[in-house]
Amino acid sequence: MTINFEALKVPADKKIKVTPVLSTITVGKPSKTAFFQVRTGEGFEPIELYTYAPEGTGKDNTPYLVMPECQSFLQDLEILIPAKFYLYVVYGSNILKVDFISQRTDKFGNLNRYHASRMAAYEIAKTKWVRMYANQEGGFYSYAFAEDKLDDPAWPKKPETIVEALDIAFKGFILDSMEHPIIKKLRGKL
Repeated sequence: MTINFEALKVPADKKIKVTPVLSTITVGKPSKTAFFQVRTGEGFEPIELYTYAPEGTGKDNTPYLVMPECQSFLQDLEILIPAKFYLYVVYGSNILKVDFISQRTDKFGNLNRYHASRMAAYEIAKTKWVRMYANQEGGFYSYAFAEDKLDDPAWPKKPETIVEALDIAFKGFILDSMEHPIIKKLRGKL
């Protein structure tokens, strides 16, 4: 039997429409070799939320967002951490990432130098491609700009806000009840 390939051809007017769905946004800071840019505009302003990072949460160390039901309990244990969240993209990729920076201050009201310098880099990355790396001897982050004019980021249509991005990034990482297994462990409850 001979196959009639003419009959199998897709007509030119029958293009397949594909709508990409963003199902994963990773959490973490950019690698020290990557240039990145922070998403700006209405709905993408950095947002401060309460977090908790239990020890041994895996190699990605994704923290948990803490809902009001658990905040005072974690605050009493002095492990509730206010954090500022930014949405960014790495140059040459279409992968969105979320990073968070602790807003916990010392007894004098000062942010840790690593955290303060990382926030400064993110503020600059709102308008420029930035590469950020730890200056371990100095105890802060340094950053550099791309030498050439790199293309503007190609932001996806979704998510439409940083809150939408956080909803994707933190699926399964929300402390929303005193009966959550992590909270129960902290309470010494089986």
